[in-house]
Amino acid sequence: MAAEASPVLGGPASSVLATDISGAVSWADQCRKKGKMRAWVDMPDGGMLWTASLILLRYLEVDAGVDWTGKRVLEIGSGCGHLATGLARLGAHVTATESAEQKVSGNGFGHMQASVQRLLAERPDSAEPAGQNGALPAGKGPDGVSRGGTVRFRKLHWGLDDLPPADWSGFDVVILSELYFFTELHEALLGVLRHVLHPGMVAYSIFVDRPFSLGFLALLDDDQSFELEVAEFKEDFEHDCNEDDTENPIYFHTITRRSLKR
Repeated sequence: MAAEASPVLGGPASSVLATDISGAVSWADQCRKKGKMRAWVDMPDGGMLWTASLILLRYLEVDAGVDWTGKRVLEIGSGCGHLATGLARLGAHVTATESAEQKVSGNGFGHMQASVQRLLAERPDSAEPAGQNGALPAGKGPDGVSRGGTVRFRKLHWGLDDLPPADWSGFDVVILSELYFFTELHEALLGVLRHVLHPGMVAYSIFVDRPFSLGFLALLDDDQSFELEVAEFKEDFEHDCNEDDTENPIYFHTITRRSLKR
């Protein structure tokens, strides 16, 4: 039997809602099968989009109560770049990271760059480098307004010789979307989070139910310097994890850092 073709994400949507500034709704519509959004979508360029990232993006746009204009966002493990692109469209300055080690990251740094550039090109006046740091502007929204957001790229290989530089500061938000798949990398990811998440910041974490992924939350709890709080989203795009229409839970948390005791 011939394999069913995957939706082509990153192409012009048939219709763009004026209220869908980030693009989350449009992208989710392209991930549907039998009326429900699949938990993952194989991309035409060989990557894989885990669609819980679109649920998080929609939450951040509609329900988080945050004005993203000018916010500095660090996304750890950006994958195909939909979250980074969407937040830039909302006005954030996003640093999107991936490993340059193909064998570990799956998609890799080069794939992330190409995918984000393709996504940005959906909107007018985007994807041309702006400023000395090479950041790419997100362009105008469906309402014709440019919110000034940008995306720039950094290589970040967890736990090896590419830890965040000591001068990585000033971020407001950290994004952790579908990162906990490889249990052997949990300790390395925890080390990265210790470097980049400081008191006063917030991290948003989301992943589809996998018993081994829960181990990372246990590590955070054992560390005793992090606070985890369960968060709730209102819109899940009828998310469906399995071919038989059974649904698995989505784990969604905010993570903050406790103030250091003196």
